[in-house]
Amino acid sequence: MRIRNSVRFSSLLLLFGILGCGIQPVIKQQGFIPINQSIAEDSSTQGWINRYSDSLKKEMGVGIGFSQYYFQPVQTRGRVTEKSQSEATLARLCADWTLLGSREWAKQSNHPEPQFAILNHFGLRKSIDSGQIQRGDIYEVMPFDNEVVLLVLKGSDLSTLFDYIAKLGGTPIAGAELWINDSTYSKAIINGNRFDSRKSYCIATNDFMLGGGDGFNMLKKAKRITKTGIFLRDMFLEELKKESVSNNGLLPRPTLRIHQP
Repeated sequence: MRIRNSVRFSSLLLLFGILGCGIQPVIKQQGFIPINQSIAEDSSTQGWINRYSDSLKKEMGVGIGFSQYYFQPVQTRGRVTEKSQSEATLARLCADWTLLGSREWAKQSNHPEPQFAILNHFGLRKSIDSGQIQRGDIYEVMPFDNEVVLLVLKGSDLSTLFDYIAKLGGTPIAGAELWINDSTYSKAIINGNRFDSRKSYCIATNDFMLGGGDGFNMLKKAKRITKTGIFLRDMFLEELKKESVSNNGLLPRPTLRIHQP
């Protein structure tokens, strides 16, 4: 599998390298300068860039797992249909990884285990192809430095969350199932038990959603917030390695977690 965004990663590392070395860029007002084929490549600058991009390509090209299956994120904008949910196989895979990794962290940290996990569909940016999976592929799936957080929410706030998920048509979820219509949920099952709005529940998600990202403002009302210090991407990498070894490759998750009429 190829790393298609190595230039993006190289640019970021170069920027941090410049700032970290104490080099202060000089900004001059020159007006609008179009970047096109008329601008010749500077060989000395390109050579300097290559020193970093070559090492980056080597690191991102390390094989970390294998899959016989193709996993893709949701392919549509707007409300997600049940058909789109079914096709978004990557959503269920990454939600499972989030729940598994979060539960392991909770055990090691003497923290209550999350009962379920949710992510946002459009935080997953690229498919995972069949064949060997490289480190750089997961950086393309999750290019953001989002941190995994554990939240304790009151049942009433979870009801608001479930209604919002219904309006979206669904979201990546693991450890729970929802039955929804156009604007509300009708039933929720968490860890095999009927949701009880009188209880509080612990969920795993990311700090982008905690901050109200993609409209998940109800998560701000969490009774307790625990930051794990782990990037979601790193959790994906770790769980991918484990699953590849234990199952001789990644396994599909055909069963839907969001049910629509």
